[in-house]
Amino acid sequence: MILKKFSFSLLVCLLSVFVASAQLDPNRNFTARGTLSFGSMATSDVWGYTDTQNKEYALVGVDSGMYIVDVTNPDQLVKKRLIPTAVSDWHDISTWQNYAYCGNETSGGLLIVNLANLPNANAITYTYMTTGGLNTIHSLHAENGFLYLNGTNLSGGGVIIYSLANPAAPVEVGRYINPNNAYVHDSEVRGDLLIASHINGGFFTLVNLSNKAMPVLVATQQTPLNFTHNADFSDDGNFVFITDEKNNMFVTSYDISNPANIKELDRVQSNPNSQSIGHNTSTVANGYMAVSYYKDGMTSWDISRPSNIVQIGNYDTNLQTGGGFDGVWAVHPYLPSGNWLATDISNGLFVATPTLKRACFLEGIVTDQTTSALLSGVKIEFIGTNVSHLKKDLSLVNGKYALGVADSGTYQIRVSKVGYITQNISINLQNNAVTIRNIPLQSLTTIAIGGTISQTNAGVLGGATVQLTNTDFNFTLTTNANGTFNATNVYPGTYEVFVGKWGYMTKCFSNVVVGSGYSLTAMLDKSIYDDFAMNFAWVEQGNASTGRWVRAAPVGTFNGSIPCNPAADVATDCGLQAYITGNGGGGAGDDDVDNGTTKITSPVFALNTYTNPMLSYARWFYNAGGTGLPNDSLNVYLSNGTVTKRIESVVAASANSSIWVTKMVRVLDFMPLSATMSCWVVTGDYAPGHLVESGFDKFSVVESVGIDPQNAAKNTLNIYPNPAKSMIGVEAKGLI
Repeated sequence: MILKKFSFSLLVCLLSVFVASAQLDPNRNFTARGTLSFGSMATSDVWGYTDTQNKEYALVGVDSGMYIVDVTNPDQLVKKRLIPTAVSDWHDISTWQNYAYCGNETSGGLLIVNLANLPNANAITYTYMTTGGLNTIHSLHAENGFLYLNGTNLSGGGVIIYSLANPAAPVEVGRYINPNNAYVHDSEVRGDLLIASHINGGFFTLVNLSNKAMPVLVATQQTPLNFTHNADFSDDGNFVFITDEKNNMFVTSYDISNPANIKELDRVQSNPNSQSIGHNTSTVANGYMAVSYYKDGMTSWDISRPSNIVQIGNYDTNLQTGGGFDGVWAVHPYLPSGNWLATDISNGLFVATPTLKRACFLEGIVTDQTTSALLSGVKIEFIGTNVSHLKKDLSLVNGKYALGVADSGTYQIRVSKVGYITQNISINLQNNAVTIRNIPLQSLTTIAIGGTISQTNAGVLGGATVQLTNTDFNFTLTTNANGTFNATNVYPGTYEVFVGKWGYMTKCFSNVVVGSGYSLTAMLDKSIYDDFAMNFAWVEQGNASTGRWVRAAPVGTFNGSIPCNPAADVATDCGLQAYITGNGGGGAGDDDVDNGTTKITSPVFALNTYTNPMLSYARWFYNAGGTGLPNDSLNVYLSNGTVTKRIESVVAASANSSIWVTKMVRVLDFMPLSATMSCWVVTGDYAPGHLVESGFDKFSVVESVGIDPQNAAKNTLNIYPNPAKSMIGVEAKGLI
């Protein structure tokens, strides 16, 4: 598991298909059975085994070894015996005939357990294999009389292949080492074809094993998030399904029937926009798949149509939500009883009975109603229902869409695309049926708008920016030397409208209905002010590997219950944006400042005509975790072009961590005034490294008389108006 930021761009972004992100049903098409705690021991992998008396067992990886649990009665689970290994938070388990094989990442080599004497657990025997210096193993898999060890301390982390002709004493017969020495995190085998997941390289490889002494690389395929964790084959071996172990990941399907032309078919998520991570895929006979989703639980999927994967169930074992690594580690869906096993890292072993049924499929094409052209970039979502399983964010055939739901019924879908009239459509869907619905969309007609921006008591204002924004459109217009702006290609609708220029107070207006003939007249007060609703070109510099300053609407993160990255900007300014150190969301450590510093510098501003200017800003700082006492900082500097002074330093011990704090200072207390003033904000992560998040918002400088810099809250009421409510001198007219 790696806690790092990720980003990706779709290879071909042709058609976006979504499902409304309602709260994921914690128990859908699963019947909960027994649970079993292992106390303070965390769990990892789980595998199943059936003895000669048809008793079923769970083989559970725990910190100190492999626990054997009788699950024959799924409602009453019984611990039988712990087989010890070196203490490790990672154990991986598989079986062949009467033997179980278990590896860990600490030491001791391969644990080999003879299960033939079950149900007499006391008669179980076991050994440890360290042949050839074998010590650590990341994952393993037994298939058709061979054992495959991945990510060992040998062979550069490639795959070591053993014959299990004598299952008590595996014999090495070959190795697969990638030509680029790419580490193999996991592998699966179907017939003579091996698929290796190269997590650090972000790709999988297909390898011909017809001669296991000389594996032959057949094909290489990059995966969407470049962090290829795990893969498994369809029943017929023509398709594979992979996970990238990163926040908000997709399960992705590929057609590998022609290795020379691997085709991506589909991407799906379990719980849209939740940042949740899928860990392992395990395909099941007859076109079904189990996926262990850390914080979404044990999930089931219909993969009978690999280009239209549909989630049909989930059983959540953990109340946590979001990104990061806790919850379900592994799912074993292969017991003869049909019960599925799951290990929850913190909560132990779970048994549940799935209801596996074919999904309801909806497919078709979307076209321009006038030209019949196939449309790309269309958004299709279920509305007004508790459907919460996200369909794909990609279609590889222009104009085509494919999605589905678990249960039959009448559903409402919304079909929308920028520049087209949105349609709401009622569709009846049935299990085990493909409903074809082709959808034509009517394009919108653009309108002409205009207006004049001036400065209060000082005439028209050239170079001012007028920004109209809603969920579909973002129009940015600039006034000419006469202070006027015009546009003829604006779509009608309801917008947030922002008006501003560096050196002036930004104004903003909510829920503005923009129709044909819309005209805006606004006056801006001269002021040094930036709430970052508009881009006035602060400059970012630094060497931090992650968590660099970005202007964005903050995405909150938490360390336990403590906010790290803010979830919103300062509430009393325009818009939703602030400067934030990294904004990837997910876990606390996913996009915080790492291994260096990041700095933002304001545009130059003139204070030489001011008498007693006061500088104000809001800042956010969080510093915790890591080894030893946190030692990082947020520093704010002011410069007049000749003299630079630090006006505030914030550290972990400073008051009011993890909230927006308003700071006000008298500029003359630090330096003489000049026409070349600037402000710098620097935050950094210094060795040995801790969680670091900073924010900066609502920057301003105002003239003041009798201001008390020690009473910022009181002064703010007097000299910092709320731009969102500042309507004086503004007229919006011509709304049709």
